[in-house]
Amino acid sequence: MKKSLTIKMFVITFTSFLLFLTGIVLVQSIYFHYFYESNKINGIISNINAFSAQYEQEEWNDEELFRQMNKFSVHHNSSMQVSELNLSHLMALETPTNAVDDDTQTDKYMVTILDDEQRYRDLFLEASEYQLVFHDGTPSKGETITLKGYLNGDETIIPTEINEIILQSADTVKEDNRVMYENEGEVVNIVYMTSNNDNTRSISTQALPLTAFQSDGTAATSSLTSTSLANISMKNDVHYVMSDIPYTHLKQVDFIKMMTLADGTQKLIKVNTSLQSVNEAMNMMKDYLPYFFLIAVLLSLTISVIYSRSVAKPIKHITGVANQMSTMDFSQKSNIKSANELGVLSHSLNQLSSNLQTALKELSQANEQLTMDMQEKEKQEQSRKEFIANASHELKTPLTVIRSYSEGLQDGVKESKRHDYTSIILDEANKMEHLIAEMTELSKLESNQIPYHKEMTEIQPFIVDTVTMIKETNHLFVEKCLHIEVRGTFGIAYVDIEKIKQAFINFLNNAIKYGDAHSTIIIEGIREATTTRIQITNDCPPLSEEQRSKVWDRFYTIDGSHNKETGGSGLGLAITKKILQYHPCRYGVKHVDRGVQFWFELNMN
Repeated sequence: MKKSLTIKMFVITFTSFLLFLTGIVLVQSIYFHYFYESNKINGIISNINAFSAQYEQEEWNDEELFRQMNKFSVHHNSSMQVSELNLSHLMALETPTNAVDDDTQTDKYMVTILDDEQRYRDLFLEASEYQLVFHDGTPSKGETITLKGYLNGDETIIPTEINEIILQSADTVKEDNRVMYENEGEVVNIVYMTSNNDNTRSISTQALPLTAFQSDGTAATSSLTSTSLANISMKNDVHYVMSDIPYTHLKQVDFIKMMTLADGTQKLIKVNTSLQSVNEAMNMMKDYLPYFFLIAVLLSLTISVIYSRSVAKPIKHITGVANQMSTMDFSQKSNIKSANELGVLSHSLNQLSSNLQTALKELSQANEQLTMDMQEKEKQEQSRKEFIANASHELKTPLTVIRSYSEGLQDGVKESKRHDYTSIILDEANKMEHLIAEMTELSKLESNQIPYHKEMTEIQPFIVDTVTMIKETNHLFVEKCLHIEVRGTFGIAYVDIEKIKQAFINFLNNAIKYGDAHSTIIIEGIREATTTRIQITNDCPPLSEEQRSKVWDRFYTIDGSHNKETGGSGLGLAITKKILQYHPCRYGVKHVDRGVQFWFELNMN
């Protein structure tokens, strides 16, 4: 059953993918050519209208018109012809255009250079000037020339000297209101331009750069014959016709647009472009589609296998649950929640084992909860006993001392000792008050009753101030002849400065209590990406594994004596732990060479 279902799902899924991919390939093969062709034609029509609108608005002179025609031709890989509209051009729709007499032509060269400022500049030379500068030769593409002249706008130069040859027109150039230009540039293009007696101007890019163009445009544009008039289409005031290029399997499109300048002059714009790029794209697609189809089939095959297996997986799961139930193991449940037959079967199977499973689960949970409650109760009881014992011990010692010295005062000691007795009683009372305050503070910290006020704080100032205060007030520091060295960088942190200062004091007092005499306590700051790590290291006997694990417990001391010289109350590190946990901060203790290092990390945000 499982195998047949898997195979069936695989066949259906793979066939669906295959049909979908075949449809995509067929649609691209049939319709993409027409879409690409139409898009290219529409793009050129849009640009012809933009060219015409700009020409009407700016009324270019001959040189600027040639520049714009050249830019159009280069950008669109087309040939362009602009002429005044007359009867001969209307007749050109039926008869080919004849070449004009050379005597009526005006020859010019437009040279485009790329100067040192990486800007393209155009300059116009009469045929005689061109021959004078380049000695009847044609400069190669990339050849460097030196140029002097005047800027006429941003992109056009009126030359007066090229390659140290003074041009004939230099004397006619006026310097008024013109910016002088002097630079070197690389030749990137040369266009040979002609204007004949009917004001026809031609530009073509069908040949390679640095190639002269025909004067009447007949070599670059094809005439519209009478046989093609029936095929002329119009869109957005632009007439166009598509025809075959002789001796090739390529098509070309001829565009014609008539326009009227502000002075009433009518112009005819002719553009010819080849659809070779469409054929190239289609040929490339024909080469590409077999690889695409093969990869898509392999991907479909993989997806179909995965999908068919995913359908069979729920059935395998239900079978596994049934097998577990047959061995009286009701712990496994079917997780199939679908609304089909598999979901109904899964639900029925779960219902079958629900009563026993629920009973077993409740019993197991009850036993676990009872065990946890007992352990927690024992832990709380043990903690309560330890707390009472430790608190009683801590309070008993000063109370015993106070009672003994009070009885001595009551019995009437010598007057010379009364001051010592009262000092001892007051000192023990202060210790008891300090212990009670620590116990109260720890209790409040554990119940989150103490508010925290965090702010961005410089760490090093309070480190230095605290070290100074400890040196002046801690008698063990003086008696042991200890030294404190502060090193590293601390930066800033987002903390409750009073709480962190209290934690730091506890660490430092702990290092002084257990530090070897005549040793140095090192306080080091290590600044990281988002934290500052503070390490307090002292020279002392190493701690055992048990001591390191219990050092943060309440009333725990290293020597277990709780004496006033070294042991203390054992609450300092417990309070420190709660302060660091609230911020929150990482903290710990570890062995180092000749001693122990306590550390904690403060967050910068």
